[in-house]
Amino acid sequence: MAPTQESFLQAAENMDPADFLGLMQQNSSKNEDFSVTEMVAELNKQQLEKLWSGLQQMTIGTLLELEDEELSDAFSVLQGISTVAMATVSQETPSIPEALFETAVVLHGVMRTLPDSQDKLKNNIVKLCEVWCSSELAGWENLNTETIVYLLEKSLAAKASHNDIKRVWSLRQCLLRMNFDNESSSDLKSLLENCVIRPLYLKHEEGRKFLSYLFGMNPTFIENLHKIIKNQLPFCNKSLLEWYGEIYFRAWRTASGPYLQKLESYCIQDLMFFAVHASSKSLVSGLRKVLGYFHKQKIQRGVDEMLLRLYDPIIWRSLKVANASVRANALSLLIDAFPLQDPDGVVEETDRIMQKQFDILTDLLMDPCPLVRATAAHGVARICNVFWELIPSQTLHNLIKTLVDDLAWDTSSADVRMAVFQGLKYLLDNHLSHPLLKTILPKLSNFIHDRSEIVRVAFLDLLLKVKGIRAIKFWSIVSMDHLLARLEMDTPPVVRRIVNLIFNSYMPLDKPDDLKLTRCIFLIQSNPGAARIFYQYAHRRMSLVQTSKFITVLCRCVMACVRKDRKTNNDQSAAEPDDEEEKENEEDDTELSVADTDVMVGLLETMAILWGGIAAQLNKPSNNDIKEKLQAKFSQTLPEFFRTFQDSRALSVLVLLAGYLPANIVPMFSRCCLSKLKAMKPENSPEEYGTWLEAMCNWGKVRDLLELISDWLGDSLKIQGTDENPAAKTKKKTRCVTFKEPIEPQPMLAFNYLTYLTKQPVCRDIILNTAQKDLREMTDLLKGVKGCIEQRFASPGALSKYATDEVLVEAFRTYCKMEVILHDPENQEHSAVLAFEQLLSWADVELLSALGNKYEADGSLRQKRTAADAEAPVLKELAETLIEVILVIACNMLLVGVGDTECASQLAEFARLILQTGDAAKLLPSVTTLMYQITEHSLNQCTEEEEDEGVGSHGDLVPGMLGMVIQTLASLVHKNKIEAEKVLAGVKFSVTELLKSYYRHHSLNQTVNHDVMATVMAATVAEMNATVKKELEFTKCDKVGNMPTLTAFLLGIITKTNAMTRAFLEELFECISSGALQDTAGLTAALHLVHTLHKVKPNLSEFENCLTGIQGQFNGKEVPEDTESPERHIYQSTKTLLGECLQQAGMVV
Repeated sequence: MAPTQESFLQAAENMDPADFLGLMQQNSSKNEDFSVTEMVAELNKQQLEKLWSGLQQMTIGTLLELEDEELSDAFSVLQGISTVAMATVSQETPSIPEALFETAVVLHGVMRTLPDSQDKLKNNIVKLCEVWCSSELAGWENLNTETIVYLLEKSLAAKASHNDIKRVWSLRQCLLRMNFDNESSSDLKSLLENCVIRPLYLKHEEGRKFLSYLFGMNPTFIENLHKIIKNQLPFCNKSLLEWYGEIYFRAWRTASGPYLQKLESYCIQDLMFFAVHASSKSLVSGLRKVLGYFHKQKIQRGVDEMLLRLYDPIIWRSLKVANASVRANALSLLIDAFPLQDPDGVVEETDRIMQKQFDILTDLLMDPCPLVRATAAHGVARICNVFWELIPSQTLHNLIKTLVDDLAWDTSSADVRMAVFQGLKYLLDNHLSHPLLKTILPKLSNFIHDRSEIVRVAFLDLLLKVKGIRAIKFWSIVSMDHLLARLEMDTPPVVRRIVNLIFNSYMPLDKPDDLKLTRCIFLIQSNPGAARIFYQYAHRRMSLVQTSKFITVLCRCVMACVRKDRKTNNDQSAAEPDDEEEKENEEDDTELSVADTDVMVGLLETMAILWGGIAAQLNKPSNNDIKEKLQAKFSQTLPEFFRTFQDSRALSVLVLLAGYLPANIVPMFSRCCLSKLKAMKPENSPEEYGTWLEAMCNWGKVRDLLELISDWLGDSLKIQGTDENPAAKTKKKTRCVTFKEPIEPQPMLAFNYLTYLTKQPVCRDIILNTAQKDLREMTDLLKGVKGCIEQRFASPGALSKYATDEVLVEAFRTYCKMEVILHDPENQEHSAVLAFEQLLSWADVELLSALGNKYEADGSLRQKRTAADAEAPVLKELAETLIEVILVIACNMLLVGVGDTECASQLAEFARLILQTGDAAKLLPSVTTLMYQITEHSLNQCTEEEEDEGVGSHGDLVPGMLGMVIQTLASLVHKNKIEAEKVLAGVKFSVTELLKSYYRHHSLNQTVNHDVMATVMAATVAEMNATVKKELEFTKCDKVGNMPTLTAFLLGIITKTNAMTRAFLEELFECISSGALQDTAGLTAALHLVHTLHKVKPNLSEFENCLTGIQGQFNGKEVPEDTESPERHIYQSTKTLLGECLQQAGMVV
């Protein structure tokens, strides 16, 4: 016996932990030759029993001392013992002494009581038990309970790994010995139930196998697992849903007896039932994903029969119910599972079932509900594609004929038409359908002009599919003229598809340049507008080199025409061609001439459009060579183009092209550009001056532009009666002699220029990056418009020839915009928030007084500055316009996140003051939009505690402001119903979004919600009460739109969500039960509201409460004795309507 082996046995026999630990350290040391595994292998049976007899006693002693906390190395001893145990059971033919088994049982029993710091020790004990169980050594059934629990807990931990799942799967047999009906297994069942919702189990195959295995543990436990999975389905992504389907299928495939029956009836059929009857579209889609795994496995024996058997009591009946949603869901499942059949059944029965399915599909193609028709169109195309050869030819032709001749022309639903084209696209995947579709598709050519964008998109997707099929040519379906017509006028989604469709026709990249040029000219001649759109998108399908090369080809072509024109006119000033390629190009273009103005302009526009498309790429340092070649080419040709082309369209394009060149390459032109801009008029369109502005920006002459704009504005906004120019305060004096020609100020043109510069992306980026300081000076200049406005309110007419009311409004709007554009949150001096707070204080004093608000916020008399009475209406309109500017800019400011809580509070207070004037009907759309933005901003800014409580920073302001809005609307309805309807249309969206947002985020704050809905309810009851008294023959309304004006408006908003409708009914019930509605007319008004809402939202339980309350109040009323009195008439009509409502609600009359 080796000395180390003898020492090891001696240490175990003597129960000496110190010597034992020393030897175990040698085992783990790389410098020592001692190995526990080799030592155990050399021991005979007697030595092994002696060894484990000692280690058993050492284990017990160590655990006892561990309880007394007297042995610091106790855990190390247990670690060593578990290592020796692992070495013993890992032998090829292990000999298991009784002492080893008892030691393993002890370690297994205390394993989960060990502290968390000893996770390594616990893991080693579990590995010992794993080997013991997997090898099915004697007594393994006593070592599995704590082991499987530990492994499950480890696999459910946050840092669990794939290996943890594998370990659980390897010990699955241990679960067979568990008694799932015993309460002692509740902890284990809880762990197993948690496994089915852990993504880690679902992602790995071993995990999915384990979850499937759980369905074979206990029939009752199957119910628990299914309930948990079903509750999880609405929140699962697509991959998780498919994995759940795989789990159910694996469980079904291996189940038998009561387990199979439970799976089919309680799980699979339950999923089928809810996939048909669920109201949520997302839940239906999720359930179809789960069942889809079964549908994909129909090639496996028994699946077809099972699907037919389980679907049979559900699907046929559901396809004929009155609920269109249920029919659509059932149809979707039928399409997914098609064909439902029993391969081993009787042939006649199988044929009958197949024909039944074809008949159902044919009937549902003509279903009254568009959703069902669209679903049927998708499904029929899919079925025909997959089963083309198996479907009887007559049935096949009838189905496709219905799609093309009927559903494609369904004018009542764009979704149905879209579904037809999406289905036909899918049908093209089957080559057997091509001969039939080749004759059918040309009949559908006019759908390229369908009024619905989604249909045009679907039709073009079909054409793109056809493009990849040799047997059918897309231009035989729709002519190129029609495609170009849509290209010129359609929306981006459609345009992108048309460009993809015809790109190779007009830009064949694999063909010579002369062919590309010919196609380009042909496109311009066919449809210039379409050509412009085509080349806006074409560069996205070309490389930078290809695009720049084509620009050069176009430039050579135009230059060749210019030279030819000069030669024809005996003009020797045109430069000679530089290379052989240009000479060849000049010789080839014999038919094209400068006289073809439209073609020449079209070629120039194409060059400018393509250059603009690749400008960002050219500005990258890596593409400098390409950019320099283009600039060099155009530096030679552009002067010739300017001398040749005098058409205004051509000049505009040439200016744009010149802007892409450095200013020193076109010096004469760049110097005259500013003069051109000075000569413009306010009537000129952005297309006329935009190219000049872009050129100036590209040449780095932004400061010259801004100086011109500042001069015009400064001269226009001089304070009347003085020679002071506000611009002089901000502009720096330069130490140079300058000669400045006198120019007439053009303020409106200045605003047009500034608006273009700040909106056009290229110009905006340049001025914000290079002229921040100049823009800030201009903003300070525009700020002086407030003084001009103050003077205007004290003047009988316009301040001057240039400072008209229109100019003042535009200057004020531009100032507000510039403050937001130049907002710098890091610099208090350049903060838009601070500027707007000052602006609101100024507007409160100077503008609100013109609206009729005679009192300050504290109740004191407001000193109103006014001009002559004749000017009062003009000044009021001016004040309203300026206030609307503030409101609109403030909304946009909050929308982009500029503003803090204090600023939002001031805006809310400003809106409240506007409503307080009592004459703010014109401003209501802007005020309500601002209220909505303030609410959203408040919710984004509130703390977590406030959010948890369901309140925001301005939650208490909205109810009061909403009451003012409703009061203003009620007053307007009373005065001028036609004008009120216009105002209501303007505020509908903002009020709707305001209430929806409020109820969405303040659901926990019942007090605030009560205040808001109480305001709405009171307004509707008041109007209905007045209407009932005025119109004794007031007819009950089955639609909200037939109610009185304000009531119809408010009910139309609250019925958009069930939550708001419930809140309204609860408020109405409180009003009824409190006795606030004393007279019969009030109860009648409430009853009419309940009746109409019940027609719109029939399934709310709150209706019964309201009807019960009205019935109780009404029964307590005395019947008016005078049969001819209005009160008696109202009483009788109310009694009749109440009876009808109670009967409709299923209540005893």
